[in-house]
Amino acid sequence: MIDPNREDLIRLKLQKLEILEKQKRLQHCLPHIYAHNGKTYTWTDEFWECTKRRQVLVAANQISKSSSHYRKAIRVATDPSCWKKYWPNLDGQWTVNSNVHTQQQLAGTWEGERPSLWWLFGPDRTSMTTEFHEKWKLYLPKDEFKGHPLFGWDHTVAHKEVDSIVFNTGITLQFKSYGIREENLQSSTVYWLLVDEEMPVHLLPELLMRIDAKDGMFSAAFTATQGQKFWKDVVENRTEWDDEQTRVWSVSMYDCIEYSDGSQSPWTVERIKNRERTLGNKNEIAKRVLGRFVVDTGRVYQGFDDDVNVKPHHPIKSSDWFYYAGVDYGSGGSSGNPSSIVVVAMDSSSTRLRVVRAWRGDRVQTTADDVVTKYESIVKTIGYPVVSAYYDWSCPDLGMIANSRGLPFVKADKSRTTGIAALDSLFRTKAMVLYVPPKPPKALPFPSDHLETQKLVDELNTMTVDSPKPRPGEHHWDLCDSLRYAISKLPLDWAKITELSEVKEDDYRAPVAKTPDEEADEERKRTMNIRSSSLEQESNEASIEQEMSDFNNSAGYDFEEYYGDNL
Repeated sequence: MIDPNREDLIRLKLQKLEILEKQKRLQHCLPHIYAHNGKTYTWTDEFWECTKRRQVLVAANQISKSSSHYRKAIRVATDPSCWKKYWPNLDGQWTVNSNVHTQQQLAGTWEGERPSLWWLFGPDRTSMTTEFHEKWKLYLPKDEFKGHPLFGWDHTVAHKEVDSIVFNTGITLQFKSYGIREENLQSSTVYWLLVDEEMPVHLLPELLMRIDAKDGMFSAAFTATQGQKFWKDVVENRTEWDDEQTRVWSVSMYDCIEYSDGSQSPWTVERIKNRERTLGNKNEIAKRVLGRFVVDTGRVYQGFDDDVNVKPHHPIKSSDWFYYAGVDYGSGGSSGNPSSIVVVAMDSSSTRLRVVRAWRGDRVQTTADDVVTKYESIVKTIGYPVVSAYYDWSCPDLGMIANSRGLPFVKADKSRTTGIAALDSLFRTKAMVLYVPPKPPKALPFPSDHLETQKLVDELNTMTVDSPKPRPGEHHWDLCDSLRYAISKLPLDWAKITELSEVKEDDYRAPVAKTPDEEADEERKRTMNIRSSSLEQESNEASIEQEMSDFNNSAGYDFEEYYGDNL
């Protein structure tokens, strides 16, 4: 006869074993909740629970910042009971089901509006597809839970790359790249904008408008490898987004030595010190170990400073400014470099310059005729004639088409060494200022794509001496090239260029009335500039050396690439 007490003991042990097996199964099938044995860092817990409209996490490498970001997204997407916490104005409600007896039964039901569309932004679709297979799938629900009414999900593919993750709760997370054309962002209402890797600042205004209608969330998690000043002002200086609706974290490896429960993590002080010795460079340590923003000493334009060389746009009312342009041609589209145009205003003393127009045709396929037409539409909004437009003569059609329309296109001096040195000096002496679009509610009196100077700011801040050559379709330094061309032959008075710390007050004033003699002198000076441009144009067209260079370029012989400035 079996002892009843022993039967009870066996039954209890079997029940305990069943519970343990279920827990183990849950840990395997729901890794977004139970991964790493439930161990988290203090900053991870804070990040997951944060419901602020803007959340920015800047952290060292390899401390689970991206996976923490992804896990938060999965947790929210598969748990409708928390939606009202993250979107208080959502017109919907979660109702608890009190009669839940099996794992497949729902703990409740959601009725009403769902936060249905989220966007995830990253550098490019190829790397995001790799990230999906190597990271997202580690934390997405598995096996029988992949088809669960709440935890279930599937993914879609377009052009052999992951396009979206579709959750059974009605949430779609679409993958977007930083190279997307801004006009393709203008027709959607988004509830959550997630950013992986440091986002180019010029994309922010349009993207924030997408989430504004639904009081949506913005969250970013990245290592500051580019050191853009805007993000540094957000996270470290706290001069941007300094309001109660923004929460920021700056996380170093030293913040990850212990888990939130006080237990030891894999990161020890010795291991971190070894990582620092491996990196060696102080800037790399600051970025990848300490999670700090760093301006690399390898920047090409080290004289450029956002605080000094960037100002909100305002009209230059005085007529004694002369306008010059730089035009860089690219075939654009998905496989070619984009075309770009920059217009610079120079004052009559030849000591101050202002970038008043800038356009870069990201992902736009262009012909030489298209670029000339775009140039005409841009300069039409200025109100004064352009003296000379210095263009990329590796595209002879650009000059021929422009000249046939009576436009003052002149072959640019494409020397990188001379052009970069001159441009950097203009930044250092505060002689060069870039006008960027004003903050809302102020608006530009011309199309917004005529003043894409924030893209130029991004290029100037991130262009380094060891930057890799751009892949087809990328737009690393196209506006920088156009700006170099625009100033390549200007009659600058370097002797008089002095420290100009701010935009002069007379930029804002209406022009002072001139005497008839002064007006005649001014007109004479403008005519001389235009005549000089015409003579230069004729000289360029008649140059045998230039004709040989054009032939070599059209035949595919890029001598400048092989010999640089030694030609």
